[in-house]
Amino acid sequence: MPIGRNTLLTIAAATATLVAAAIVAHRVTQFYSAPDAGIHVNELGISDWRRFSHSGARQGAAQPVVTIVEFSDFTCPACRSSAGIFRTIVRRHPHDVAFVYRHFPLNDLARTAAVSAECARRAGRFAQMHDVLFEMADSIGQKPWADFARAAGIKALPAFDGCMQDSTALMSVWSDTHTGDSLFIKETPTFLVNDRLFVGVPDSVGFDRYINDLIR
Repeated sequence: MPIGRNTLLTIAAATATLVAAAIVAHRVTQFYSAPDAGIHVNELGISDWRRFSHSGARQGAAQPVVTIVEFSDFTCPACRSSAGIFRTIVRRHPHDVAFVYRHFPLNDLARTAAVSAECARRAGRFAQMHDVLFEMADSIGQKPWADFARAAGIKALPAFDGCMQDSTALMSVWSDTHTGDSLFIKETPTFLVNDRLFVGVPDSVGFDRYINDLIR
């Protein structure tokens, strides 16, 4: 029996739907597959990725094989979790990995915390303040900023207090935030590993494996 035109159209439409679904499924698999180190949200890579590491608080190798740039928020629990993972990676690969912290505060309190970290950076105590802010995250907004500065080992508290009122520290935070906006960042932590963009807390084992692969 010959197949009618309407039946053929129905079959064609169904076939097209299945093909489209298969293509989408394949793309989603590629989108989230490798590496097993968090949510991979940029399949094609970022061609000018090096410029994102030109500013921010930097530690690790002077001429790295791998550069990690994190956009983070001191009031973000997930950022607190990722901080230890990144620190471990830098310690394991001191000659091959550089880590750059950049501010991406998602609320006013986090923005002021970021300013305090910038003021600590001027005093040569950014790494210490970074750790203190995450360790005392529940006290942000509850204790004076000078308490955080003391815990970070900052001796010149008047200079720190003056910096907290200085708009240039806030401008540094805004500069990082605008840079994050250029990457369409919506949540923290978001981080670049060379040219690849990730969101979320990386799996420590998978992330270490990924870094080792890049170094090799």
